[in-house]
Amino acid sequence: MQKTFGSLLLGALFLASCVPGARAQTVTYDIHFTNSIPKDGPSPSSGSFVYNYATGSFVKFTVVWDGLTFDLTSTANNPEVTSGAPACIGTATGAAATLALMTQCDTANPATTTTYWYGINPNFPERVLRNAAFTFITFPAPLPSSGEAEMSTVVPGTGTGHVAQGPFTVSEVPIFPHYLGGAAGQIIHIVAGPVMVPPGVPVEANLGFVDINGNSVGPSSTVTLNAGETASLDLIVDTLVGQSGQRVEVRPVVEVAGAGAAAGAVALTPPTVELPEVTEIFDRLTGDGTVLVPGEIAYPPNPQFAFQGLAARQTMRLIVAAVPPNFCVGTLGFVNKDGSPVGPSLQVNLAPGQAALLDLNSATLGLQPGQRMELQPMVRGTPATAARPAVSSACLANAEVFDNATGRSATYQTGASALPNRAVTKPAN
Repeated sequence: MQKTFGSLLLGALFLASCVPGARAQTVTYDIHFTNSIPKDGPSPSSGSFVYNYATGSFVKFTVVWDGLTFDLTSTANNPEVTSGAPACIGTATGAAATLALMTQCDTANPATTTTYWYGINPNFPERVLRNAAFTFITFPAPLPSSGEAEMSTVVPGTGTGHVAQGPFTVSEVPIFPHYLGGAAGQIIHIVAGPVMVPPGVPVEANLGFVDINGNSVGPSSTVTLNAGETASLDLIVDTLVGQSGQRVEVRPVVEVAGAGAAAGAVALTPPTVELPEVTEIFDRLTGDGTVLVPGEIAYPPNPQFAFQGLAARQTMRLIVAAVPPNFCVGTLGFVNKDGSPVGPSLQVNLAPGQAALLDLNSATLGLQPGQRMELQPMVRGTPATAARPAVSSACLANAEVFDNATGRSATYQTGASALPNRAVTKPAN
């Protein structure tokens, strides 16, 4: 398997806003499948797992193949490992062996290791024998060889008779930061850490900020952190704005530039680095905080927002960004409680790393002092038509309402993948 496990950690603009403790110990990975025998069965439509490095266990591990969902969480925490397993497994057992199988066993060198996924959905005459199975396996090469590491699970099959297998790669799902707006008299504050890394492993991290055009602004720093250590960086907004009422939008950047290898860490080389980060905006004189922003690991094509109030002398701003390596394609706008469009709209086709914003000033709506309107920010993807399929898109989005006079944020929300559905049960008469 190609060792893509550390690649996104070392990419620009990778790690981002996360309240310490909220998910600092867990990492989400996507699995990318290649089908060596597509004529016999389909490729998996999706696969991912969540690993908790603090507990050394899998929180979730699922694969969707042939219309069936395979929950491999239990078997991932207790794989079958026999003597003579490949060097990529080493002496690891349990969940650590599975993590090594998924991230370190390299099919790019088939002379020493064979690693692949395998699915079967049999069509036997007896329905009791129609359990479908999905497996990940690695063993030394060339054959004949002894020893292997394997995890597998079964679910009731659908009798399609499909069989498929092939190599796979994994990539870490990035936590990406939202944009934050700051005004005169405020500080935008990054706290990166405490870094979670094996003892004795130094981590080099870059901290900084970029504006809406992706240009570096304000201060930056490069720090070396050891396990449990923390770094911070402040952007004094007055250095970027000339007067009260002006406002700047920035996105925090926390990059892991490099990390040493832990001694004897065969199964987890290169070392895994977790660097949680939280960004806050606070008043420079009083220290009062106004906005605290978590990052996201889900970037839907159509982010969902709740209704947000807009009063006289305020502006509602909608910001979207394309999270690398994805594009963000769609239409930005606002609707009222009746679902009718209100104010301007903007079509975007953002390349990875680009961002755009749309403003709705209450003055254009004729709102008078004391008046208020509830509006819902909208990001609509490009739908499929008879001529073409829907455009693939993934958008990171946030909406904020700020004071026109001071430029300071009043309310702030991020676009979730889905709003909560609270069912109301009507009592019986």
